[in-house]
Amino acid sequence: RACRRFVSFVVFTVMLGVAVAITFALVSEKSSITTSEDKDDGSDQTMQQTISNFFATTGIAYALSFTLVISNKILQHMCVVLTVFEKHRTWTNFRRQNTLKFIVFKLINVTVFYAVQWIATSRSVVLC
Repeated sequence: RACRRFVSFVVFTVMLGVAVAITFALVSEKSSITTSEDKDDGSDQTMQQTISNFFATTGIAYALSFTLVISNKILQHMCVVLTVFEKHRTWTNFRRQNTLKFIVFKLINVTVFYAVQWIATSRSVVLC
């Protein structure tokens, strides 16, 4: 039983790490586009470049939102699979562990999203 919980914990941690890495990559990309858009080296930026940067930033923002929703849906299913794998003796214990896994993942996922976005925003402010 302890081995099953350990394997479940490892899989849970890996899935959380993948979601955090995807979020970090998208926020970093958004920050680099925003930073390059904000730099003014004396040359006039064409309207096409401005529109291109706007759509790139907007697309990355939508991708971030989509990533959060999809990772929450995938993990909700994986939480059930992992909790079944742990073979809890009672239904109450099963539900408690499943809910705990899902809430912890959601909290960490959203917190990391905002933390990474805050770091990227403060970094772009320093670069300007």
